[in-house]
Amino acid sequence: MEKEEEQIFIADIYNNYKGLMVKKSFEYVDNHHEAEDIIQKAFLKFMKKVSLLKRFEQPKLVAYIVSTITTTSIDFIKKRNRDINSTVSFEDGDDIRDILDIETPEKIAVESYDKEIVNKAIKKLNPKHKIALECKYYQNMPDNEIAEILKISPQSVREYLKRARNALKTILKTEYNIHGAE
Repeated sequence: MEKEEEQIFIADIYNNYKGLMVKKSFEYVDNHHEAEDIIQKAFLKFMKKVSLLKRFEQPKLVAYIVSTITTTSIDFIKKRNRDINSTVSFEDGDDIRDILDIETPEKIAVESYDKEIVNKAIKKLNPKHKIALECKYYQNMPDNEIAEILKISPQSVREYLKRARNALKTILKTEYNIHGAE
């Protein structure tokens, strides 16, 4: 019986959030087939965590789904780039990054480090502020959809975002000594 309930729960996640997951993964890979692959990999992760996911309320579940899709997308891109770099041969001293117009490892490392710090800081926000920021800036959702997820009025979304940005700036300044977060 429990297995059947888990299957129904996973199917509900798929049916209720497939659009969100496709949109989020597509932001990273810009290819529907790869986005579907990412969603499949994410569902393998979800299946391992069904008991945890069943305990989440809707806003936290949405945040978990978005976070999982984001990390799965990034992992997918890293693996794809490793595969590309290992299969392309060089001619006349060409650099693969010039051929494929890929950013330098140094720039990618700095951006990854910055994103990692911001993501860590976002995780320290209260759940509603965290969800508001993720929905607005990672998913480009309109205010009315964010309001629906947070169960607040659409007019309150701007205030939530303002408070979330201010809290994030404070965390970045105090805990990570980043003063450019003005």
